[in-house]
Amino acid sequence: MRAASSPAWPATTRSAGHGGGPDPDIIYATIRDGVTPAAAHAAIVRAIAEYPNVELLSRDEVSRRAAASIDPALRLYYSLFGLMILVALFGIANTQTLSVLERVRETGLLRAIGMDRRQVRSMIRWEATAIAGAGTALGLGLGAFLGWATMRALGQPAGSVPVGSLLVCAVAAVLAAALVTVPPARRAARVDPLHALATE
Repeated sequence: MRAASSPAWPATTRSAGHGGGPDPDIIYATIRDGVTPAAAHAAIVRAIAEYPNVELLSRDEVSRRAAASIDPALRLYYSLFGLMILVALFGIANTQTLSVLERVRETGLLRAIGMDRRQVRSMIRWEATAIAGAGTALGLGLGAFLGWATMRALGQPAGSVPVGSLLVCAVAAVLAAALVTVPPARRAARVDPLHALATE
C-alpha cells in the first residue's frame, strides 16, 4: 500500500523520518508479514480519518497515475517507433533488391542445377526473414534491458516485461519483412539461367 498526502501531513518525528522532511508530500507504506492488504487499508483509513486532505492510493493506483502522466510522451514514442519500422522495412526491401541484382549469376547457376522458381522465391523470403528475426530479437532484447536498467538507475521498480506485446511485435516484424521481399523474390525467380550464367 502507498499513502500519498498533501503538505498538511502532521510533522511528527516518525513521518519526517519516512518522508524525508518535516512536511512530506508523499509517504510510502509497506505491509508487514501476515497482514492482508484489506486489513492494512482499513488500518490506514482509520489512521488518516482526521486528515480529510490526505489521499490513500494503492500501488496499482500510483502506477496508473504515473502512466497517465507520461501518456503524451508514449504516443510520441510510438509514432517514432512506427516510422522507424517503415524505414527498416524499406531498408530490408532495398537490401534484398540489391542482393538479387548482384547475385544474378549465382541465381542462374542455382536454376541451372535444378532449383525451380518457387524455391528461388522461398530462398529470398527466408533470407529476409532471418535478417528481420535477428534484428528484431536484438532490438527487443536490448530495448527491454535498457528499460530495466533505466528504471533501476532512477530508483524506480522495474516492473514486469510485457512478453506478450514483445512477441506480437516480433511476429509482426518478421511477417512484414517477408511481405516486402515479394517483389525482389519474383525478380529473382524470373532470372533466365542461360543469360544469368553469361553475366560477369
